[in-house]
Amino acid sequence: MNIYQKTSTGFIIAGVALSLAAAGVIYLSPPEKGVEEINIEQVTDKGEYKSDLLSKSINKNTIFQRGDVLIEVLEIGLKDDLLRVVINASKGGEVLKVDNPLYFKNPPIKVPDGTKHKELIEDKEVDIDNFKESPAEALEEILWQTVKLQNNL
Repeated sequence: MNIYQKTSTGFIIAGVALSLAAAGVIYLSPPEKGVEEINIEQVTDKGEYKSDLLSKSINKNTIFQRGDVLIEVLEIGLKDDLLRVVINASKGGEVLKVDNPLYFKNPPIKVPDGTKHKELIEDKEVDIDNFKESPAEALEEILWQTVKLQNNL
């Protein structure tokens, strides 16, 4: 893990010479890039690559629960460069409204990992989530958020 100092002019690598950091705040660096994030840098259509990756991360007939909402993936695949998903959702046995099919362009493949790092934003120290690659969890999260929005949950 690298240690660096964030200043108004950029980053100074502090390393062993921590005396350089006396004028500022020391932060631990955010996590390194994951395998898929590195692969994404190599392709021209990043959104299509991520859609394809997510379409393979969960099988149809997968069922997961967030809170008291049950979500079932009925179909999943690609349509052009979009991720296409058909789901059912229910809460307490009651079917929830879902405008199927759902289409996602350039979907996320990372989720918060439960840790944070500090960044200086407009001269204020702010806690920022660290993320990990987890396409299946990211897909579950965007499906859950879609159900929440469509049903005002």
